[in-house]
Amino acid sequence: MSGRRRLCCLISFLLCAHFSPALSQTSKSTNEANLPRFVRLEPDTLQASVLEKKDPILPPLPSNLNINTTAVLELIVDERGVVRNVKPISVHPRLQDEAVRAARQWKFSPPREGGKPVIAIGSVTLNFVPANSPAEHEGIENARNAAKQNPKDPHPHYLLAKLYDGAGRYEEAVEALKPALSLKPDFEEASILLGKLYGRLQREDEQISTYKRHLSLNPNSTEVLRLLARLYMDRERYSDAIKVLEELEVLKPIDASVLNEIGEAHARLGRIETAIRFYRKALEIDSNDPTPHHNLGYELFKIKQFKDAETELNRALSLNPSLRTACHHLGELYAVTNRPEKAIEVYENCFKRAHSDFEDLATDYHRLGELRLRLKEFDRAAELLEQALVLNPGLAEIYCHLGSIQTLQNQNERAVEFFRKGLRIKKDVPCLYSLMGNALMGLNRLDEAEAALEQVINLYPNALFGYLQLAQVLLRKEAWEKADSTLKKASELAPGDYRVRVTVADLRLKMGRPSDAERELREALKLQPNDPVVLNNLGYFLVEQDKSLPEAFKMIDRAVAASPENAAFLDSLGWAHFKLGRLDPAEKYLLESLKLRPNSAAVLEHLGDVYLKQGKEEMARHKWQEALLVSHEPAEAARLRQKLGENKN
Repeated sequence: MSGRRRLCCLISFLLCAHFSPALSQTSKSTNEANLPRFVRLEPDTLQASVLEKKDPILPPLPSNLNINTTAVLELIVDERGVVRNVKPISVHPRLQDEAVRAARQWKFSPPREGGKPVIAIGSVTLNFVPANSPAEHEGIENARNAAKQNPKDPHPHYLLAKLYDGAGRYEEAVEALKPALSLKPDFEEASILLGKLYGRLQREDEQISTYKRHLSLNPNSTEVLRLLARLYMDRERYSDAIKVLEELEVLKPIDASVLNEIGEAHARLGRIETAIRFYRKALEIDSNDPTPHHNLGYELFKIKQFKDAETELNRALSLNPSLRTACHHLGELYAVTNRPEKAIEVYENCFKRAHSDFEDLATDYHRLGELRLRLKEFDRAAELLEQALVLNPGLAEIYCHLGSIQTLQNQNERAVEFFRKGLRIKKDVPCLYSLMGNALMGLNRLDEAEAALEQVINLYPNALFGYLQLAQVLLRKEAWEKADSTLKKASELAPGDYRVRVTVADLRLKMGRPSDAERELREALKLQPNDPVVLNNLGYFLVEQDKSLPEAFKMIDRAVAASPENAAFLDSLGWAHFKLGRLDPAEKYLLESLKLRPNSAAVLEHLGDVYLKQGKEEMARHKWQEALLVSHEPAEAARLRQKLGENKN
C-alpha cells in the first residue's frame, strides 16, 4: 500500500474535528443570500466621511491623574450612516463610557461599495473637550454643603457620592463614602456603591474587600452575596463563587437563578454532572426560565446526549427567541449530528435575532462558513468566512477553514499561506499547525511538516491526534525509530485506542513485518468494527497481500458505503475489483477516485495497471508517467520506472 494513500485514510479520522466530508448538498437559502455585507475601511476613511459629530466631555479628574484625552474607537456604521456598534481601541478606562456615548451620536455618509449599500467598519479618533457649564455641578455643591452641615449623618455623604458617581468623578465619590461608612458601617447601599466604584476604577481587590467587609457585619445580605459571587465568576474564581452562592442558596432556597448560577460555576470547573443536577433543580422551581434550559442543553450536548440536549435548547429558544447563545449551540448540535440543513436554518435565525449593534455576528458568519465548507460549497464558504474576518480580524481559527478550502482543492501551497497568516495573528492555535502539517506533507516538505506537528504536541501534549499525525510524517521520512517512539507515547496517552493500532500497523508494514501489521489492524477492527477507515485499511492490506480477497472486498465495500466520496476508499474498491479480475468496475471506481484526487500517484498507478490488463498499453504508460511525476516515495517511483521499462533505482 502506498504510504501517501494510507495517510489520506488516516487523516480522515485524525482531523475529523476540523473538517467533515460532504454531508449533503443544499442550495443557498434566501435568508443567507440576503445577509448584510460588511466592509472594513482603511484608516482615516471613515473619519473623512463624518457628517455630524459630538465631542466627548472631559469629566473632572484628580489633579494627579495624568491621562491621554484622545480616544480611538472602532465603529460599525450601517447603510444609512448610523452608528450601530462602538468598540474601544485605545482610550483610558476613566474616559471610555463618555467616548462611547459621544461616538454613538455621530452621523456618516451612507457607505457604498461599487455603488451598492454596505455596512462599514472603521476607526475614528475623538478628542475630549473640557466641560463649560458650571451649572452642571450645582447639585454637587448643594450636596457638599449638606454633608458639611450634617457631618454626623451618613446619608448626605452617601447622596454626595452618588452625584459624584453620576458626574464620572469616581475618586471623589469614594472619598465621600468613607465618612458615610465610618458613621454607619452596615450601610448597605453605601457599601454596594463603594464596591461598584472600585470596579469602575479597576480596583477589584478593594471591591471584593468592600463586599466581604459588609458581609462580616450583615451575613444575610442577599444582594451583596450575589454581587460578590458574580465578581468571583468574572475573575474566574469559580470555587470561591460556589462558596458564596451556597450561602445565598441557604437564604433563598427556592430561587432558581441562584441554583442556575451554582450550576454555571460547576460547569466552568468541568463538573458537568454536578452542573446538570443544579440546572435540573432550577427548572423544578421555574420551568419557564430559558437560561437553565439553555445551560442544561449545552452540558448535555458536551456529553453527547444529543436528543435531550436538542430538546432543552429548543425549549430555551421557544421561551426566549433572542437567546443567541442557545441559537449558536443548537446550530453546533445539528452540525455535529450531520444535519447541515437544520444547522444552516438555525444560524439564519441567529442573524434574524441579531442585536441592533451587530454584536457577535462574526460567530454566525464563521459557523455558516464552516457548514458550507462541510458541504463542499467552497466559494460560498470562503465568502462567509472572509466576512467573519472583516467583523473580527483576530479570529485566527478562521484561517484553519480558509486553508482547508485550498487543501480540499489540491492547492496546498495556497493552504500553507493561509495557515501562516493565521499564525501571524495568534501562535497557539493547534488546528493551524495540524492542518499546515497535512498540507506540507502533500507538498513533500516533510521537515517543515514535522516541525509544524511538533508544535501541536508542544501546545497540547495530551492530545492524541498530534502524535498520530507526527508519526505519519516520520513514516514518510522512514525514521522508523522516532516513529516507534512517538507511537509509544500515543499508546501511553490512549491505551488500546484503535487509531494508534492503525498507525502502528502502518509502521510494522513499512518495517517489513506484515504479520504484525495484520494483527494490529484486526485488533483495531475488534475495537471499532464499523469504522470505515479501519475497514478500508485492513481490506486494502489483505488485497495487497493477495489474502482473503472476498473478505477484503466486503470490508472495503462497507467503507465506501459509509463514505462514498472518500477518494482513498474508492481507490481501494477499484483495486479490489482488479485483484478479483473485474476490470470494468475496477476502471470505474479508479476514475471516480481520480476525479477527487487528480494528483494521487497510487490511483494513477492502479489505473495504469488496469489499462495494461485491458490491453491498452499506451494509456497504461501515460498513467504511469503521470504517477511518476507526482510520486514522492522512492519505492513507488522505482516501481513505476520498472513498469515503464527504465529499470532505475
